[in-house]
Amino acid sequence: MGIKADVPAPDAVGENRPQIVAHIIAYADSELLCHRADEPELAQEQQKAWQPLLDWCAGRFQAPLNTGAGIMPIKQPPESLQALRRAVEAYDDKRLIFLVRAVDASGSLVLGLALAERHITAAQAFDTAELDATHQIRKWGEDPATLVRRAGIRRELEMCEREFKVDPG
Repeated sequence: MGIKADVPAPDAVGENRPQIVAHIIAYADSELLCHRADEPELAQEQQKAWQPLLDWCAGRFQAPLNTGAGIMPIKQPPESLQALRRAVEAYDDKRLIFLVRAVDASGSLVLGLALAERHITAAQAFDTAELDATHQIRKWGEDPATLVRRAGIRRELEMCEREFKVDPG
């Protein structure tokens, strides 16, 4: 897309708005919360943590999303994708920049929107986005690279949360 995450808003948007919106919406095609594990224990954790957020998304944006097991893309209803596009396009330039940062950090359009809409906190977004990694850490332990990666995600989501709390008016 050519947009750096550290470019200050709203200067980073301008003529790049269509590409930024497209970048954000592309996450719906591979929405993290829609891809459940084959492992029963992890799939149960995912269902418990992720389904309420998908239900929120369906109600808040009239955008129900399909779920499935595995990593292959899951075809989403065109009406849901359009509803999510309208929601993203409604953000002003500054909030759009922080939305893209939250979506990129979490790997999830739904989590980015839930954080932006103050439905969840940065800590909840982190825990939800990192559910699979946390499950693996419980099984196998944590390595230094994972610690660094997770700390970066946490910081990014916390910064986005602070910005989303700022009254745009």
